[in-house]
Amino acid sequence: MAPNVDVTAPRPQRADARRNRERILKAAAKEIGARGIDVQMEDIARAAGVGVGTIYRNFPTKQALQEALWDEKRRRVIDVAERAALNPDPWGAVEQLFTEGTDLQLDDLGWCQALGLPGPQEPPAELRDPTTKVLERAKQAGVLRSDFGIEDVGSVFGAMSTVVSNGGRAARDSLLKVILDGLRPR
Repeated sequence: MAPNVDVTAPRPQRADARRNRERILKAAAKEIGARGIDVQMEDIARAAGVGVGTIYRNFPTKQALQEALWDEKRRRVIDVAERAALNPDPWGAVEQLFTEGTDLQLDDLGWCQALGLPGPQEPPAELRDPTTKVLERAKQAGVLRSDFGIEDVGSVFGAMSTVVSNGGRAARDSLLKVILDGLRPR
C-alpha cells in the first residue's frame, strides 16, 4: 500500500533555484534602484547572471518581480514606523519617521517612482498602527498640527519621492526641513 502523500503541497525549491531567485532579487534591487522601474528584464537577467527565462520562471511578470522587491522594502518602512513609535520624544518621533522614511528613498529610484505613482496607496495595518501612534502622541503633546492625519503621511512620502529622485539628498534635506516646520502648530 502506498503511503499517503499530499500531492497538492508545494514541492520544496531546489537549492540552485533558490540561489537563482536570490540573485535575481539582488540584481533587480540594484538595477531598479539605480535606473528606475522602466529597467528591462534583460538587463536584470544580465546583472543576475541568468537567462530571462529563469526570471520569468520565478516571476511571471515584471510587476510580480517588483512586488517581491516592494515586500522587502515595506518591511523596512514598517520597521522605521515601529522604531519611531518607540521614541519617547513626541516631536523627535515625527522627525525620525520622516527622516528615516525618506532615507529609504535616497538610494532607490525605483521605490521613489513606485511611491509617486497615482492612485490609492492604503498603508497596511502594521504600518498604519505605529504611524498613527506617532501622530496622535505628537498631537496630544501639542507639537504637531491637529489637522495632519495618517492620510497625509502618504502624500508627504509621495511628494518627497519626486524630490528625492530628481534632486537627491540635498533636495530632500531642504524640503524635509520645510515640511517639518510646516507640521508644527501655528
